[in-house]
Amino acid sequence: MIRSKSELVRLLDELDAGMPDMIEKIPEAGDFWAAFGVAARHITDAASAEDSVYVHGRIDVILTSHGLEPAAWDTPDDISNIDQIEPTNNR
Repeated sequence: MIRSKSELVRLLDELDAGMPDMIEKIPEAGDFWAAFGVAARHITDAASAEDSVYVHGRIDVILTSHGLEPAAWDTPDDISNIDQIEPTNNR
């Protein structure tokens, strides 16, 4: 379901606010990126084509602000090597 821009902003703000807990509660890199990917895709899937660039940009900013590598979350459907992707904060 496509969400309005204000709804997307709210979801992104919630994702940002929840990052410290997610980082603390999911110490294994592969598990973290899998959980983050689910949360982020919930938002990206709700974005219209017009809002997609904004949403992806905000997600990158959220990751960077928490010391994580933005490119690491947006993996292809084949995530067989996800345990090898390490965030920049050495999680």
